[in-house]
Amino acid sequence: MYTIEKKFRFEAAHRLIAPYQGKCNSVHGHSFRITVSMSAPILDESDMVIDFSALKPVGDWIKAHLDHATIVADRDSELREWLSTNQQKQFVVAGNPTSERLAQVVYARAAAMGFKLDRVQVSETCTACASFTEL
Repeated sequence: MYTIEKKFRFEAAHRLIAPYQGKCNSVHGHSFRITVSMSAPILDESDMVIDFSALKPVGDWIKAHLDHATIVADRDSELREWLSTNQQKQFVVAGNPTSERLAQVVYARAAAMGFKLDRVQVSETCTACASFTEL
């Protein structure tokens, strides 16, 4: 099996809301890194799983929707209202805007673009990451 990975970076803020209790319930930012992985049992006619440049639409979507945005829970009405009132870029997710949730969102978006990814990994620090894979 052959596997490739493509990495994307962006800056964003988020906060976690109840039932989460901890220091991440304050708005804070990260230099996020997203790694998408694809595999194939055989290589294409160019001896590739896929040309890395073919994944550019995934990076473009990340840049357009997540870069310098506040990633916010759909039920965090207080923060959503403040962001809207102050014309701040926001990206709304169902549930808490955790790295796990963000990995699932990017995976689903890439699938909607036609990419059959093995996994999406989201790193919010150099020592902490989460990933999503469909069974």
